[in-house]
Amino acid sequence: MDCNSLERMVVAGNITTNAVLKQTPLDDLDAILPLLRRYRPVGEVRTALLERIATAPRSEFSALKRLYFRHCDAQRQ
Repeated sequence: MDCNSLERMVVAGNITTNAVLKQTPLDDLDAILPLLRRYRPVGEVRTALLERIATAPRSEFSALKRLYFRHCDAQRQ
C-alpha cells in the first residue's frame, strides 16, 4: 500500500495504529511512524510499537528498539 492511501485510511479512521504497525515491513517503519504520529496520539503510537516489539522475532529487536527511541522517546515529547 502506498503512503498516500495509508494516510487517507489513518485520517478516516479506517485502519488502526496496531494494524498499520503489524502489517508494515520493518524497513518501512521509519517512514510510517512520523505519519502515524502526525494523525494519532503519541501514546497510541508508542503502545502499538511496544506491542510490535513484544511479538517481533528476536532478529528485529534491535532495529525496533532504535525506531522506538527515534520516534517515541518520552524524553523528547
